[in-house]
Amino acid sequence: MNVSQALWLLSGSGACGQALSYARQSSLLQGTRNPLEWPPLGTPVKKEQTEQKQQARQDAAERNAIEVKFGEGKHRYGLGLIRVRLQQTNETVIAPQLLVMNLEKRLRVLFFAFSIWLFSDATLRVSTR
Repeated sequence: MNVSQALWLLSGSGACGQALSYARQSSLLQGTRNPLEWPPLGTPVKKEQTEQKQQARQDAAERNAIEVKFGEGKHRYGLGLIRVRLQQTNETVIAPQLLVMNLEKRLRVLFFAFSIWLFSDATLRVSTR
């Protein structure tokens, strides 16, 4: 049996015979005769679509967090006001501002922890009297 006979047998008769997909025809022409190796026909599986949507949503969330930090740097720390032209000078100006941003965040966390410790200790002192 040659390839054209196999295509004729698979295609059936009448209008349904035209429905044989190009992917299946090309796989037959390339010598793949096992129908399990053919690509699936029809719409993609919902599971794959939901995984792609979930990955896209996660990527967007990560990009959003990065954009928020850049916006904060431009608004509060003057990163949008940099007008230097040389790359080395630009890096020299941006590095201290990023350092200040990181130090301020760490100081904020440290102050919060200290205030919790301080007020919890003060309530213990008041309740023991």
